[in-house]
Amino acid sequence: MRKDTLVIKDCWDELLYSGDFLRCFESIAIVDNNLIMDLTRGLHVSSKLKPLFKKTGIYGDVGNCRLLFLNIHYLKIKIGPFLKIGENLKTLSLIEYEHKGKSEKPGDKFGFEGYFNPDAILQAFVDFECDAERFELHILDPA
Repeated sequence: MRKDTLVIKDCWDELLYSGDFLRCFESIAIVDNNLIMDLTRGLHVSSKLKPLFKKTGIYGDVGNCRLLFLNIHYLKIKIGPFLKIGENLKTLSLIEYEHKGKSEKPGDKFGFEGYFNPDAILQAFVDFECDAERFELHILDPA
């Protein structure tokens, strides 16, 4: 973990769903039975959390953070890749991935959606469901 990272535990209810705004994933990885998702922008948070972020986007969104789902029981990810060239879109084959974690007992259920590379030619819509024991938000460049 980076030295300047601010860790906020069990704050899933402080993340706000905004269906018309893109959460912009930089990476998704499973490490030691934990799901780690890096976001560059597009995350909406409560007024309680917003002052903890150094930068706020023009739509009130924040980014430069990591979502951690600890001790996964179950994970399902759908990735819908597509090419965007100018105004033309070409949909590619849907990728679905399921992962049975090492945790024996079910935890809390989480769900999220967003985009990989929203400004690139090759992009992807991402939708996930996760059952994990705990959630943490890591602010990588706190205020």
